[in-house]
Amino acid sequence: MFEHCVFSQNFAGNHGGAFHSERGSPVIRDCVFVENEAGSGAAIWLEGESAPVVSRCEIHLNEAGGMGGGIAVEVGVSPVIRDCHVHDNVASTGGGVCSAAAGGVIEGCRVESNFATFGGGVALMSAWQVSIVDTELKGNEAVHSGGGLYALDSTFEVERCRIVSNTTQGSGGAVWMLNADAAVTETTVNGNSADLSTGGMLVDSSAFAATTCEIEGNGLGLNVQGLARSLADARGNWWGSSTGPYHPTLNPGGLGDEVSDGAQFVPWNTVTGIDGDWLAVPSSWGTLKARHR
Repeated sequence: MFEHCVFSQNFAGNHGGAFHSERGSPVIRDCVFVENEAGSGAAIWLEGESAPVVSRCEIHLNEAGGMGGGIAVEVGVSPVIRDCHVHDNVASTGGGVCSAAAGGVIEGCRVESNFATFGGGVALMSAWQVSIVDTELKGNEAVHSGGGLYALDSTFEVERCRIVSNTTQGSGGAVWMLNADAAVTETTVNGNSADLSTGGMLVDSSAFAATTCEIEGNGLGLNVQGLARSLADARGNWWGSSTGPYHPTLNPGGLGDEVSDGAQFVPWNTVTGIDGDWLAVPSSWGTLKARHR
């Protein structure tokens, strides 16, 4: 147990600027990690078959040249990262948190104002069954892709989260994924932006479902590319307008965020708020209203 500790201005040329655990399952609680540096995992590096817990920690102003400006987990780790504030960290991949060939849970956290080339807030690299729950990804920035969340060859779920005001100079201001399998539920995706393409969620060659979400203020809210395994299921969401998302042929009268080909978005939620109950189809298709639940 590591409790009420401060780790400050430490350095590692390779992994774990402040804390490195290999095949251990430490509990790190109520600690502060500030201004640490490393090749990867500037504040915390966790690796090997283990189940560590990082709880109620403040992790900020750390810098990694590789993965995980705040926390990096790799190769078989299944951590619980709970109720942490991870902010103003810098890395090449995963400014706040990076999971590589690992699983685990990120719950009740605030991941904000982090910076990376890939995955400003969180990066998942060949990660498996990662759950991101009740967490806010806010104001993070990526140079290339995935301002809020970047996922490559990964399986994950996002539930009851807020992905807001993230940016990228490339694609996928909120979320960027390739060869992934993802489910997003009861989540707000709002006010994200990308200089190149897709302020919202870019889904490339992936299995994807989003339901009971608020998706608005992102410009292109959902962009499906590549050889998708099936149509992206984006039914039952609010897109910023009761008229639904804009699609040039399927819903040209939609005033909400734009949606690309390759996605099912009908019916959509006509009431703002995660708990909105009414669904609709384009007016040109006739009237259909059904209870959401």
